[in-house]
Amino acid sequence: VLAEDADSIVWVGDRLGVRRLVVTPEGGTWRARATYAATLCLEGAEPNVMLFGSAGSLWVGTTGAGLRLIRELAVGRITVATGLSDRPSHNLAPDGAGGLWIGGSCGGLSHWTGRDVAVLRPPAEGLVSPCVRGLLRDRAGLLWIGEVGRLSRVDSAGHATQVVGPGEVGDAEAPALLQDTKGNVWFGTTYGLLGYATPAGAHTLLPATTLPPQKVWSIVEDSTSVWVGQVG
Repeated sequence: VLAEDADSIVWVGDRLGVRRLVVTPEGGTWRARATYAATLCLEGAEPNVMLFGSAGSLWVGTTGAGLRLIRELAVGRITVATGLSDRPSHNLAPDGAGGLWIGGSCGGLSHWTGRDVAVLRPPAEGLVSPCVRGLLRDRAGLLWIGEVGRLSRVDSAGHATQVVGPGEVGDAEAPALLQDTKGNVWFGTTYGLLGYATPAGAHTLLPATTLPPQKVWSIVEDSTSVWVGQVG
């Protein structure tokens, strides 16, 4: 699992913990930040997603061990005991107020406010299914939610608007979401479909032959292009 911090350093998470990749002229080497050395262990939990928050804090969503919030010299834990769903945490998105949206494997949509966790299930936040497959908070503050066969966006008042429905993508999931520099939100599905929605709400699905029919894991943008990572 990869994440980039504010200093453009790439961090990698695996069952051994979390490390940052320091690139040197001789190649890449692994090194843990000294002040984090005693706190980077994930206790054997497998990380699924990482997200940098405010002041350099790092959120790590795991399978079976809840969330870890890593700060210098301290690690916070949000687990079933503190209200989190017992399903793996696969998707994270900031809520814009210091909290966090958390999506997992059919455990509903969880919202950590900074003090406690609320687990939301259909029809809260416009959910049709408890299976939240993708999350993104765009620059306008809208929360985008990818479900099985559906992509919607939710405003700050909790009003949901369906952007893409089952009639267009069938039972495909939309786990990969990205907002590009023009404000378009790109989405990729488990069957290799790729599309984007404009800030005005119109959306376009690219031809099915654009990509191989494999799951889209990630979408990133550089100065000229949108890049898509798929299984295989």
